[in-house]
Amino acid sequence: MLESVVPPKLPISEMARTPQVMRLAKMTYDERSPRFLRHLQELDHPSKSNWTTAERICSEMTATEKDYVSDITALVERFLDPFAAFADKYCKTTEELPAFTALRCAAHVILGVHKELVKLMEPPQQRRFFTFTNTTSSGSGPLEAVTRVTKAFASTIEYMKVYAIYCANYLLATEELKAHAKLLDAFTLAQADPDNNETFDAVSDLIKPVQRICRYSLLFRSLVKNATCPEEVELAEEALESVQRVSDLVNARVRDAENNVRLVSINDSIDNTKLSSKLELLRPGRKLLCEMPAAVQVIDRRTRLARVLHLHSARFDQKRSFQQHRDTSSVNSEMELLGANSENEREESALRDSLTSNGHERNKDRQRVILLSDALLMARRSNFHLRVRRHICLSCATVIEAQETDGDVDDPEAG
Repeated sequence: MLESVVPPKLPISEMARTPQVMRLAKMTYDERSPRFLRHLQELDHPSKSNWTTAERICSEMTATEKDYVSDITALVERFLDPFAAFADKYCKTTEELPAFTALRCAAHVILGVHKELVKLMEPPQQRRFFTFTNTTSSGSGPLEAVTRVTKAFASTIEYMKVYAIYCANYLLATEELKAHAKLLDAFTLAQADPDNNETFDAVSDLIKPVQRICRYSLLFRSLVKNATCPEEVELAEEALESVQRVSDLVNARVRDAENNVRLVSINDSIDNTKLSSKLELLRPGRKLLCEMPAAVQVIDRRTRLARVLHLHSARFDQKRSFQQHRDTSSVNSEMELLGANSENEREESALRDSLTSNGHERNKDRQRVILLSDALLMARRSNFHLRVRRHICLSCATVIEAQETDGDVDDPEAG
């Protein structure tokens, strides 16, 4: 009679409770088992230390893409959608929070695109049956990894243009959330879970899509640099070109959005409401190109009239004595031209002062010059407000001047 395999001093009931048996009882050994799949992967790749740099970059891109999808999923499911539903109870979200609504819709599209991207970037599912004979014939290697990643981006890169919508509304959406701080605080209190101590700063996480689209160019440049064969270089360069094109489009939209926010801030900071309504800085198609401090030389009305008179007299004298050589470059000859006009002594003295001043600092004023796509604005900053001195329309050559002491706007002067 065969002896029992169970030790006589250990009852079966007690043996079943040992940690080793409990751990083995929870394991599954089928084709979908993570332990079985990891085993096959280790057979295909005996050691990750043998990977090339290109394979490591592709692996990093795949791993970080999974983390990014998890972050966007949490952002959509824990903040964007719940906050939109919460805000609908107290206001019309599409009207009072238009930028947030556009950002939320773009986030949904971004989430779907990157879920598909992760599926395409992941290595193919391991074979159900594995033998050592087909290990050498497998398609694993740097070229296979680069091909898989670049094809995944080639299939989804055009859909990533939705980032332009997200990034264009990011700054405006954050401003809307700041303007509705009470509504945001009420939503935060309503969503608070006393049993969960995990912190989730949703407003700060809104920047993650903006950061992610800029990271792809860096990764593909590194992939081109560390390619091991011409085929890998060609695939990586094609992917880099397509990614860079979309990234440039997104960056342009971001700059336009920042300039639009700044233009709104400039319009709100003008101290004269009547002048602000007349200038109409917020027009469709108008863009803020640049702004800078500048030293503007202030010329009063008398000086301008004197200079006009001087130019008129000089042209008349040149026509009358065309054959006679004159040295019009010296200041003394200009003074003689003015001396012939006894009826304009005040204009003469003003012009003499203007010509001999040579642009001293006493005639200059520090102002803020703001260049728009179709206008030029000169203003002075006073107590966090802009005091507009002059507005020049570049398309119709119309000048609107505002005196510093007057509260109203002067009539337009054609220039």
